[in-house]
Amino acid sequence: EVINEVLEKISAEKYLTILVGDINIDCLAKGNDYYQLRDTLGSHNMYRVNLMPTRITLTSRTSIDCVCTNLPVGELNIEILDTCISDHTGQICRIARDIAPTTLTTKRRQINN
Repeated sequence: EVINEVLEKISAEKYLTILVGDINIDCLAKGNDYYQLRDTLGSHNMYRVNLMPTRITLTSRTSIDCVCTNLPVGELNIEILDTCISDHTGQICRIARDIAPTTLTTKRRQINN
């Protein structure tokens, strides 16, 4: 419900949107909460990227960290990173789009005596 409110507030369907975080909904187990999230995201033209396990303990392997987007498939490259500082992995997201180079302008003022 909170995710739906946030997506409505930011008008996610009007803008390119990436939502990331630990939402504690395991996309590997596919319980009721998984389908509810999938439907909520779908109502905003978004989808959850399937990630390999992002939380690994001695007794479990879950994918509870999410990357959700409305970018076309293939335009978002995700790398899972073991940070060794948490029981969760990190996710590095790169948008595969060409960005026009910016022109660097410098101004200089010379004061003569």
